[in-house]
Amino acid sequence: MAGKYEGKINMAMGVTKQKIGELTGNKQLQREGQFQKLKGATQDAAETAKTTVKSTGKALGKEVNKSLNQIRNKLKP
Repeated sequence: MAGKYEGKINMAMGVTKQKIGELTGNKQLQREGQFQKLKGATQDAAETAKTTVKSTGKALGKEVNKSLNQIRNKLKP
């Protein structure tokens, strides 16, 4: 479950670091924030893709079973 929110947490922390770096003139902290924000966006996109693949697979499985049942019913004497 932590993976579900890990990307959003990293994005928020990255934005915070980047803004603090900008306010203090700390270029290193700005870059770390940018990197962490990008890492979070990537994690979030991966989690979304994973969820999409799972739900698509379930829907496809239901359709296949429905089709097989229709074929079985037509083949019954």
